[in-house]
Amino acid sequence: MGRIINPFAFASSVNLGSRDFTLANSEYFTRSLANAVNPGNSDFWFSIWCYFDSIPSGGGNNRGLAASWSKVSDLGDRCWLCNAVNVTGSNPIIRVMLRDAADSANTTFDHSTNISASTWYHVFWYHDSVNNEVGIALNGGSFETSGYSGGVNTGSITPFLIGWTNSGGNGEYMDGQLLNLGFGQIPTGTMNSLAVTIKNAMYNSGNALYWEDITSTQKVDWGLTNGNGVWYPLNEENTGDDAIEKVAGLTATDVNTVGVSSNVP
Repeated sequence: MGRIINPFAFASSVNLGSRDFTLANSEYFTRSLANAVNPGNSDFWFSIWCYFDSIPSGGGNNRGLAASWSKVSDLGDRCWLCNAVNVTGSNPIIRVMLRDAADSANTTFDHSTNISASTWYHVFWYHDSVNNEVGIALNGGSFETSGYSGGVNTGSITPFLIGWTNSGGNGEYMDGQLLNLGFGQIPTGTMNSLAVTIKNAMYNSGNALYWEDITSTQKVDWGLTNGNGVWYPLNEENTGDDAIEKVAGLTATDVNTVGVSSNVP
């Protein structure tokens, strides 16, 4: 897998590799007041590429991919999170957790595939507010869906986190590489028709889809517009660089010096 990219084709966002998170250093990116990724009870999707240097071992351990979440008990501080979690001590899987619209309970959704270290995974999940459904797919495969009618909390001061879920679990920081984080809120009622299309495009036959490859029409249709979505390439060139977002140019601050890697799908 992979592709050859002309280094002179794009002014500022060529594929420079991926961002490399070291578990022992508690490295992550954070951005406050992330309204675009706190959409409440709407139709929205999430996409990311991840490569684990180590997988969680032991019940309850996890590797954080991204979250709009805080373990603090203040109201409005928890919306959603996505991580790799080891529930039984032997079978790590990808999990999504949603905080309901009433801000009273958490619901988890697990993909059945057991993940391994030293392997690239494309994770895509969605929330469909009309059909009351959550779907998760790995590596371009079919969605595993679950009924869910609890809605999603709208965080007022919730931080947006990349490489950490802040959910209070053991080892909840990422250990490995992350690339091309996308999140989009689309018009209510359109998820049923767009989920497969967006998922397949993001997977791109295992080669990953880059910002420069997404057309202007697709950005609008898929919610990658200011106030509706975010796109973090996570391919900045220098260790310690903040993560620069492409939709509105919003910066996620580097905490504890996230590294860089030439490893890509």
